[in-house]
This record gives sequence, C-alpha cells and structure tokens, in this order.
Amino acid sequence: MSTALLNPQDYSDSLKRKNGRLYLNEVDLDQFLEKKETPIFLFSKKQLNVQYQKILKPFLKIGANSINIAFSVKSNPEVQIIRQFLANGSFFEVTSLGEMNRVLETGGDPKKIIYTNIVKLDLTIEQAIRSNIGYYAIDSYHDMQRLEKIAKKVDRKIKVLIRVNPLVELNSTLFSCTGSRSKIGIPIDLNEQSKFLEIINYCKNSSFFSLVGIHVHLGSQIINIESYRRAMKVISELLIFLQKRDIKLSILDIGGGIPVNYGNPTPGPELFALIIKEEFNTILNQLNIIIESGRFLTASAGILIFSIGNIKQDSIGNEIICLDGSFFNTIPDVIVANWSFPIINLITGDNVPLIKYRLVGATNDTLDSYQDRKTLDLTFVTLQKLSINDKIVFLQAGAYSLSFNSSYCLEKRPKVYFLE
Repeated sequence: MSTALLNPQDYSDSLKRKNGRLYLNEVDLDQFLEKKETPIFLFSKKQLNVQYQKILKPFLKIGANSINIAFSVKSNPEVQIIRQFLANGSFFEVTSLGEMNRVLETGGDPKKIIYTNIVKLDLTIEQAIRSNIGYYAIDSYHDMQRLEKIAKKVDRKIKVLIRVNPLVELNSTLFSCTGSRSKIGIPIDLNEQSKFLEIINYCKNSSFFSLVGIHVHLGSQIINIESYRRAMKVISELLIFLQKRDIKLSILDIGGGIPVNYGNPTPGPELFALIIKEEFNTILNQLNIIIESGRFLTASAGILIFSIGNIKQDSIGNEIICLDGSFFNTIPDVIVANWSFPIINLITGDNVPLIKYRLVGATNDTLDSYQDRKTLDLTFVTLQKLSINDKIVFLQAGAYSLSFNSSYCLEKRPKVYFLE
C-alpha cells in the first residue's frame, strides 16, 4: 500500500494536514509530542461522537419502535471511552465480569448492559443478577440451564435474548461468527423436535426468564453485503415464525459488523440500515433494535505514533525501519490477525523522495514485523524518506489495540492521551 499521499481526513474527520504538519482536533501533533515518549496512543473524543452519530442517524430513519447503540467494551475498555459513550446514552455489550464492573464503576446503568459471553460462570452470573444487569444472551442449552439455576438461587426473573446462528456463510471476514463452523450462537432449526425450538419454548415457559428478544452477531468487518442480507432475511422469517406460535419478541439485537476503512472501500452504516429496513419492513415498528459496535466506534478515533529507532538494510538492499516499540506491546492485530493499517509520516515536505520501507518492531522476535503472514512475502510501506527519531503514524488504531497489547519482553505499554 502506498501511503505517502494518503489524506488523513479520509480516515478520521478529526485529522488534518496543514503545511505538512499533522493535526488532531486542531492540535499540532509534532508540538504535542515534544516532551512525550513514543510509542504513544492519541484519541479524539470528538471522533468518538462522530462515529456514534454515523451509526445512529441512518438507523433512526428506518421506522423501528426504538434504536439503541451498544458499545462493545472488549474493543477498547478505556474509562474515558466508556464515559464518552455514557454521555451519548449508549447501551454496553460486555463479555466478562471485568468489563461489567468497569462499566458499572464508570457510572453505567446496569439495565443498559447486555451480557453475551458464551461461558457464563456461576459467580459471574450471580453478581450480574444482583447488580441488576439488564439482558443475558443465551448461547446454548447448558448456558440456559446455568442461567436459570442461578436466577432461581437469587430468586430473580431475568430478561434473556436467544443468541442465534442463522447458518449463512460469511467468508469475507476473518472474524465470522456465523455459518456451520461458528462457535457462536444456537443454530436456527425450525423442525418441531429441534434443540433450537426446545430452548425457545423452555425460555418462554420458565418462571425465571422473561424471553424478550433475539440476538445475532455475524462477525466483524462485514463487506459481503449480500450474505448479510441473507442472514437478516433468516432472522426476519424466524421472528414471523415465532409470532405465529404466539411468541412475540420486542428486541432485536443485530450485533455489529459495520466495517472500518483500513485502505479499501467499505460499505457504510447507511447500507446496513437499509437492509434492516427492507428485510424487517412488515414488523419493524414492533421492534426495539440494538446495534452493537466496537471497531467502527473506536478505530478512527485513535492513532498510534512511533519514532524511528534504527534504520538498516537487509542482505538484498531493502531499507528496514526499526520502530521504537514492539507490535506485541502496541498494535498486535498486525501479528495475530495479519492486519494492515494506513501508515503516514507525521510531517511531510515538498520534494522529499519516497522510499519503500520494511517496518519491524523493536524486539528480537521474528514475528515482530509488519509482514503478510499468509504468504510470508515481505510487506513494504511507501513513506517519505525517514531519519532516526522521525515519527510515523498508524491510522485507524483505536480498536482492540489496547485490549490486546501485552508486556512482552517486559516492555511497558504505551501511554494513552485523549484530546477533546
């Protein structure tokens, strides 16, 4: 990917280039970094709000009974990010006791928390129920039994969603949560003797469950729109089927999947909203829609800045830029998910030559490099010529980086700063 001529504003409304200098929220980043160590994460609170509205506005137009966004805390559990979405009235999707407590400690309304993990342990369930957590996504028969056991122990009736797998293959994303191989959700099967309908009927009749809706999450970074449409058609037909059996559900949690632009064109929230409008048109006014989002809400709000620690050449003359931090400690999606990011110079100039560089992290680990791990081909990033201590910027770095990064080699994690 050639990144020297990328317009940073194509990736974030809060980034601008003026006279070769990069600004975030009108702050000159070179000046901001003068007395700060790199690597460093910077987040724009303004951009978090922009991303929230980019989802909310098109969905408000589809004619549902209500629309709510649930922030997926696992994508970035920073307190300031949670606080920002609290101010927007967000719901929260959590997958652990730690995430649940983080939201509650930050002032979150427990009734706006959706607990979705596929393994819910007894102590976690009990604490969740005693904390008045709003919704529980049932992911299997045994998950249902455990939830009911603890609800009975605590003597509380809890609101549950059935987390379903529509069995539509979504091969365009590494993070697919549907199809025949998915570990997520209960496969939809409308045969009378199916385990799926057994779970539905059990939840409907349980004295400790209030069955209020369906939950479906197809995966992250969905670009195969026709597969998304087919899956939503399956869900629409399921809701109508259940209505005919006098099981009327008011909540539809459609999960996430709205993709982030990492350098290739991606469908926007408007298209996802249109599909929901078209596939659920006959029952939409009866439904309270919840859209879960993590990556789309946070990715473009965050950037990661490295300094150049060393410059060397490999045996065939390729220029190698050695960064002052490790990918393990900063943005491990590069390693674990073979992810690529838009990368730019912090400062650009006129008539500066373009160089194709290999990028490697600061550790001795051979995995600590910016490289295609499927083909093992070298990956080159085209940047304006760099010198020691110059800086480069990874765009779209706000999602999952702070969740995944580690202290490998006992290196400290980068500091995180927020700009209003």
